[in-house]
Amino acid sequence: MNKITSAIPSAPWLEVRGVTGKGLSIDSFTARTGELWCIWGENRSGVDELVELFDMSKYGANAHLTATTHVWDTYYTKVAKNVLDGSWKPGAVWGGIKDGMIQLAPLNKKIPADVVALVGKTTQSIADGSFHPFSGPIKKQDGSMAVEAGKTLTDNDLLGMTYYVEGVLGSIPK
Repeated sequence: MNKITSAIPSAPWLEVRGVTGKGLSIDSFTARTGELWCIWGENRSGVDELVELFDMSKYGANAHLTATTHVWDTYYTKVAKNVLDGSWKPGAVWGGIKDGMIQLAPLNKKIPADVVALVGKTTQSIADGSFHPFSGPIKKQDGSMAVEAGKTLTDNDLLGMTYYVEGVLGSIPK
């Protein structure tokens, strides 16, 4: 079983443990990836990493498993055109996989084929709306129920979260 471990320089109070999947055990993951030293060190030490925001595979091809990437160019182009033609209106933007604003970087070749297939299926299910990652049941860190089965957190619920979910160690800074 591969063990995935990483530092979280931008969120040192957050640590995820005990998340396991087919052939993978995630010990922790980075919350942001502006720190090249993380991926370089992990690449040399044989530690695997999941990251957010940037495809870091060219800096650590052995360590980088994948990343969620933010691809907002189409949205920003639309906003710029709307500003120029006077039709822009302010508002919240919650773009995601369905909109192409969030994408996964290519998956590392060492990820087992069945896990790659599961990631592809889940990504497609999020995109087509048949699966929502914030649907219950979801337990809080202390084991109490945060989201009942059949319920889904709204955008406002997500903005107001004041708890970590089960499997996250640490405490929210005050």
